[in-house]
Amino acid sequence: MIAMVGIVLFAGGCSDYPHSNQEPRAEPSEYQVEGDSASNFEYGVLTTIDSDADESASISAYSITSVTGLSHETPIGLAAFLDYADEDIVIFHAEFGLFIYNLKLETITFSADLEKTIGTARLQGNEEPGARIIVSTDGSLIQLSGGLHAPYFVINTSDGTYTIEEYWSVFSTDNKDELKDGPRGELFSTDPAGGVGTVEQLCFRRGEVIWILFSKWDY
Repeated sequence: MIAMVGIVLFAGGCSDYPHSNQEPRAEPSEYQVEGDSASNFEYGVLTTIDSDADESASISAYSITSVTGLSHETPIGLAAFLDYADEDIVIFHAEFGLFIYNLKLETITFSADLEKTIGTARLQGNEEPGARIIVSTDGSLIQLSGGLHAPYFVINTSDGTYTIEEYWSVFSTDNKDELKDGPRGELFSTDPAGGVGTVEQLCFRRGEVIWILFSKWDY
């Protein structure tokens, strides 16, 4: 099942909310991305992006390329989309990449450059191929491809490892809007103009706690 919910933009400062104070830090694996610097942001929910058919290609030609080259001023573009959130992780994407953020470690642990990985940064569109992103109900797997007839990455969100499958395998995508102990949260931007803003202005908020998603990114 593919579900889409409209985008809602919010302007507001991160300074109005307490920061999470989790201390544990883990050594990055070969799949992880770490960084530093301050950042902030917010939007509505989109569990998947659909796409049209694309030409198939040899599976051996596919691999995930991590996001590089971001700066504090990198614009978010069309929007940022929240794909999944639970007590441990947040999965979101924008035109330049797909990301997994670990709420306990307070850092991005996985990224995939959409253009370099699946050949398109197009987020949606009925007449041209675009990114197709589906997260399983429990958040353990992400399916990512650049078209209905292209090979699919099946990404394990716990460690960033992945396999490449020739055919799309359907699984439940009923992503709950409420967690066991409350709402799953939302993305938001601190852009003073009330727009989408930049990478540095991207935040995730749950209740009165906020996480600055790119605060440890290595710009």
